[in-house]
Amino acid sequence: MATTIYPSHNYPEYPVHTTDARPSTSALPTGYVGFNSSSSKLEIWNGSAWKDMLGGSVATSMPWSGTAITFTGANSNVNGNDVVSIAKGMANSTASTSAVQTGGTMTINNVSLGSYDFVIKNGSQTVSTFTNSNWFTTTADTRSAWVVVQGDLTIPSGVTFAPSNRKLFTCIYVAGNLTVNGTISMSQLGANHSGTGISGGSTTAGAIRIATGTFTNITNPQVPAAGGAGGQNSYGGSAQQGVAGTGGGTGGGGQGANDNYTVGGFGSAGTSFSGGSGGGGGRTYSGITNLAGTNGGANGGAGGNAVAAGGPYPTANPSGGGAGNNGGSGGENAGGNGTGGVLFIIVEGTVTGSGTISASGVSGGNASERPGGGSGGGHVTVMATLDSSTITPVASGGTRRGIYGSQDEGGAGTARKLAIA
Repeated sequence: MATTIYPSHNYPEYPVHTTDARPSTSALPTGYVGFNSSSSKLEIWNGSAWKDMLGGSVATSMPWSGTAITFTGANSNVNGNDVVSIAKGMANSTASTSAVQTGGTMTINNVSLGSYDFVIKNGSQTVSTFTNSNWFTTTADTRSAWVVVQGDLTIPSGVTFAPSNRKLFTCIYVAGNLTVNGTISMSQLGANHSGTGISGGSTTAGAIRIATGTFTNITNPQVPAAGGAGGQNSYGGSAQQGVAGTGGGTGGGGQGANDNYTVGGFGSAGTSFSGGSGGGGGRTYSGITNLAGTNGGANGGAGGNAVAAGGPYPTANPSGGGAGNNGGSGGENAGGNGTGGVLFIIVEGTVTGSGTISASGVSGGNASERPGGGSGGGHVTVMATLDSSTITPVASGGTRRGIYGSQDEGGAGTARKLAIA
């Protein structure tokens, strides 16, 4: 196959493919040369087998055990062993399309996980300007989002790659190399899958198996259905921080701040689709009237409402609303909008860059004395064959606000890097 010669540079440009998406060899001429973005090597078809340019054997599949699922494209229901096998199935699909598509239902490891949307980009992609419609739908809360790049993906400095609407989770699969000098984020984008309030619909949380096998000493990494518990101190005094997620879990929402006379609203537990929501701050009128904030909504729901101003001491001990979807109302300030979301990044090649990868919660409403609880952090797993970046992924809970808010933070979620091999 002829190559393209650039006269001004005097070098050839070879066709680009990945290990699992090589050209069909049924009619491929002997001597065909292409660049494998999975291995970053030139490969030649010798008429019977792929060889590297030094004559050595090359990998016949990506470095995962097992077989990728068959993916048939738009509106299809998907049933796979894990996130990795489904992403591979999409990458290998003949239904590749540069436009965002609506899929059917999603089942992973026999667990029903709602519905999904997807986009499959042919060749390497540099996101110089992020446009949501190129990568995601605007459907909130009921769908996961799958972004598959059959080549390299580059996020330059100053660019934030994040859906404009809440998702059950987001999976980004890169068949080549990933460079992140900007930001990839699911912060404040956890799903409100409660079916109440502003929720787009109800979806039952279930464990999400990410990969099958042992990676960096973690066997069968997953996001468990239930995350950390919300802060729940029923006695007056210090509010409780949301509990950090364990075993890959998201963090619980923080309790609204309180004092010795009243109770702040409880935070809610994290789920496999969202960090927990924060409770609303309590309020005391000099010990005469004791009022509690309301609890954060379950399943990534609304933040708890703070006690409103008023009563015999209108300006005494004002409170803030809890963070959630949406933030709870505040006697002084409303809670922040959002909970930590869930993000998987799977890279068959190398991760480089010095940017940000996050899935953090948000703070509760600020208050002079009794702020609302922060929402819980979400989940980030980055899996790659090689990591040469300086990036440390984060999934922190919403931070404290106000002088009596030392324990109103949302619990931390899970943020980790795992090596494929």
